Amino acid sequence: APYVGQSAPKTRDVFEKALGKVLFIDEAYGLDPQGNKFRQEVVDEIVQLLTDERFKGKMVLILAGYANDIEKLMHANEGLKSRISEIVTFQNITSAAACSLLKKKLAQDDFTVPDGVVEQCEDAVEELIQLPGWSNGRDVETIARKVQQCLATRTADEEEKARAATHSGGENVPDEEDDDDDDDAVIVTVEDIQNALAEMKIDRSRSPAPSQRDTPSVLPMQTDTADARRPETSTTTATVTVEERDSGDNAPADEPDPSAGEARTQRDDGVSDDVWNQLQIDTGKAHERQRVLAEAQRQAA
Repeated sequence: APYVGQSAPKTRDVFEKALGKVLFIDEAYGLDPQGNKFRQEVVDEIVQLLTDERFKGKMVLILAGYANDIEKLMHANEGLKSRISEIVTFQNITSAAACSLLKKKLAQDDFTVPDGVVEQCEDAVEELIQLPGWSNGRDVETIARKVQQCLATRTADEEEKARAATHSGGENVPDEEDDDDDDDAVIVTVEDIQNALAEMKIDRSRSPAPSQRDTPSVLPMQTDTADARRPETSTTTATVTVEERDSGDNAPADEPDPSAGEARTQRDDGVSDDVWNQLQIDTGKAHERQRVLAEAQRQAA
């Protein structure tokens, strides 16, 4: 809402639409006021609505987000935490599960992963999981992308060395016993995965998480009715989102922002020239690695 005092009615409108349904607010910690009057107004209105006879026992409100961030949100209003009926915590996946998921992801992208290669890196994956900001499946996808980039760099380096050896008079005799399938395969090595994990650790150390986002939690709000059925959080989908915008601040609005979560290509406020320039350099390197990998796969085919 553009003015203080307009956020509360918008919040009530969202609750009206959610009557008889489940109102699921993902990344609910974005409502943490932190001195913002608009978000504070939203939180205060939510607390008031949860005690309103029109809504008590007629809907379920679920706040989802990282555990520590949600805990901070609970202190935004003294009455908010007392209205939480249950806390459901989802633990991080294990390093073994992460390695299994990584292997499947690489296989889906048509990379050959020999048996035991990913498993040899399980300890390094566990170290990454213990760092702040671990995001389970999303981070596994990031590792897979970095593995592909490292593989492309290694392949390009090996080809360059082979060409240099040929030009210098060295012999480059192919192994006639190699199968055609081996010639066509793009094989991931332990080195590729270890290099990718090392890059991930460096990235984490350069970009510390604003808070310890270790474990996501889902907090169903109390409905104050004995026969109210608790929703199955594992199958709940977000049917209504709460979002408010004013000068870049998030608070509830009537409709979700369809562009939320999309990659941003423009420079955010507060990003220094050094950081922005480094980001452009890193992006360029990533694109070059992808180009080399695509070319390697094309030649293999």
